[in-house]
Amino acid sequence: MLCGKCKQREATVHIVRMSGKDKVQMDLCPVCAEKYYGKMKDNIAFSQEGSALLKAILANPEQFGIMFTGGADEKRCPVCQTTGKIIRKTGLAGCPECYRVFAKELQPVIDKVQKAGAHCGYVPEGMLLTLEKRNTIQELQKEIAELIEREEYEDAAVIRDKIRVLEENDADAI
Repeated sequence: MLCGKCKQREATVHIVRMSGKDKVQMDLCPVCAEKYYGKMKDNIAFSQEGSALLKAILANPEQFGIMFTGGADEKRCPVCQTTGKIIRKTGLAGCPECYRVFAKELQPVIDKVQKAGAHCGYVPEGMLLTLEKRNTIQELQKEIAELIEREEYEDAAVIRDKIRVLEENDADAI
């Protein structure tokens, strides 16, 4: 399907704009969607199959304000031998190490696609307790930092002990 705006590129982004009870839907190419997003910011919701958007951004990063410099296409992962050029062509990293090797190039792309600093979507049932435990520990660590800043060391020690228990025990300790 062609982009509903430019009628030149394939539409891979579906935008739903809500206004009261009215709903306006648009199918746009990544270039037009990025322009639209720039104008509308928080008033739109993206829903797209992720690899298509990644491929579009990686194929033409400069159209999305991303510059790959310093031989990024020739850089090679030492584990799987995937090059930057292959990642740009397929939209896929070859292995987990690729994310470290190509972090400088991939982070701006991930930031464009994600639009959020932390995962806030579906969590598999088996990971729910682990995620809750991690979030609880992070909140307690923030609380410790605040207590130390206020020089309430005894209360901070109590929280520290709670964190130790959570880290030592299974997810049942939550």
